[in-house]
Amino acid sequence: MKRFLSLIMAVLLVLGALPASAEPMDEELSEEELIEEKLAEEPARLAKLCFREGKRVFSAERLLDPEFSPEETDYTLVMKDYEGPSDLFVFATLAEDAPSGTVIEAKWSRGDWKITSGSVNGKNFPDIIRKDSLEGNTLSICLGPSGQTEETYRVNILRQATLKSLSLQDQDGTDLGLNFQRDTLEYTVENPVGEGSLRLTAKPTVSDAALTLDGETITAGTEITCTPQWDENGLGTLSLKVGQGSSETEYTVALRKTPPKPVRLELVTAPGKTSYRIGEIFDPTGLEAKVILDNGSESAVALENLTFEPEGPLTQDQREITVRCEGLTLRHFVGPLPAL
Repeated sequence: MKRFLSLIMAVLLVLGALPASAEPMDEELSEEELIEEKLAEEPARLAKLCFREGKRVFSAERLLDPEFSPEETDYTLVMKDYEGPSDLFVFATLAEDAPSGTVIEAKWSRGDWKITSGSVNGKNFPDIIRKDSLEGNTLSICLGPSGQTEETYRVNILRQATLKSLSLQDQDGTDLGLNFQRDTLEYTVENPVGEGSLRLTAKPTVSDAALTLDGETITAGTEITCTPQWDENGLGTLSLKVGQGSSETEYTVALRKTPPKPVRLELVTAPGKTSYRIGEIFDPTGLEAKVILDNGSESAVALENLTFEPEGPLTQDQREITVRCEGLTLRHFVGPLPAL
């Protein structure tokens, strides 16, 4: 028995002499290491990401394409060429389950900024884009522990070309009153000249931006003579495009001919019945009339579009019939009338 106990003691002594590294023990991780481990297992996400035109949260929002979703990573944001960095502010809020210690950073080609999660004041980027330029940029929204953030969302900032000015005149130099505003893309004007050519002058915001009129390249700031193609309804359209590719913007001008106005009603053929007695009713059968327009043209008038006065039996003192159409009148002689 004593020998058995001595053997056990010897084994224990041998085991106690083994180096500590032969049987590694779990060490307790520091708080910082635990945070890093959690971030590696569960990538942080944002609950909200939006861009606004001003610093405060109630400023007008700029639309992302597609609409923000925590799981969607790539977005497009369009800004006009005349806008600058002071017109772009970002607001971001971490998701509730984001690991403790997660920070938000915005990075672009010329710098980076930290963003405070849930702040009512947005963060802008002084040199991310230039005013009066078609040069865009890419903004990376990075999440992670401080000093170890990685790109989680990417926002591609594209620029949209605009016109700085646009004027349209008739061939006599009379302004057609576009009332141009560079954010208004569609216009409708009356064309008092009708078939005549027009004089157009357009100037883009970015001086070297491509400029075309109805598919033909034109020179910025130079007066161009153009003739719209009119359809059978008297409508014509001018299509003016500025920029190329993703930056292209189209302005359209719908032109409507000023319809000629009727100025005179004339008798072409007298009615078949030429004599009447008192008490008879005027019979317009065979009567033909035409309307003379202010542009010199004329148009036949159907009998059913004419009205006649008086409508009832003719009296002894009746000398003429009044014929009316479109506010115009002519008089047809019928008297004096003999008694029946």
